[in-house]
Amino acid sequence: MKISTLLKGCPSLPTYEEVMASNRHVDDRIIQPFFKAIERLSDAFEYTYLTASGKPFNYKEGITYQDFASGELVITSWKDYPDSWLQQLEVSKNKHRNSKRIKKN
Repeated sequence: MKISTLLKGCPSLPTYEEVMASNRHVDDRIIQPFFKAIERLSDAFEYTYLTASGKPFNYKEGITYQDFASGELVITSWKDYPDSWLQQLEVSKNKHRNSKRIKKN
């Protein structure tokens, strides 16, 4: 998945333009919060970040916003979801479908 596409779907993160118009701390306000949010999802999948050229991010040299935004989040493997979580999701989906049917009648 392109990181730039994922950033567009993250309303809690400011845009690059907003950060540059204020304190210019792109790493603190966009890059690190994005990494932390993905890390919280690590129970669901294993992943890596690749640059636009297909190489892993080099954290020691630092990452510019342009390299970060043009990079990709690559899911290398999905972990098993607990059955109870899937069952709750199914029940919720069925309730939603049933409520829509009742409203149509």
